[in-house]
Amino acid sequence: MKLMKGWLNTGHQKGLLGEENECPSCGWHEETQLHVFQCREDSMKNTRMNAFKLMEEYYHQHGIPGMVYVPFIKLYQSTCNDKPMQAREPVHRTVEDAIHAQCNLGHDFFLR
Repeated sequence: MKLMKGWLNTGHQKGLLGEENECPSCGWHEETQLHVFQCREDSMKNTRMNAFKLMEEYYHQHGIPGMVYVPFIKLYQSTCNDKPMQAREPVHRTVEDAIHAQCNLGHDFFLR
């Protein structure tokens, strides 16, 4: 619930209470929820990479077709890297429509 409402214990929230609001990993001037997903510090990148691997394993183990989950994981990765998604393989029309709808939310809300 805190993630969805933007209430996570980030530097942004701490700044509202008079504390330091910069990112403790890289020193970025304001650690927002979006910055947590896009932080360029190596340990943060490795954490995200491991999370994506766990997501892939979970979906695969639960029988979700790759043509459904792979495009979404690529979309998450591209959003975390602040780059446009580039699909190399064909994407089913329904999945493509869902991805387009998610992209319209904007990076901050999509990752929530």
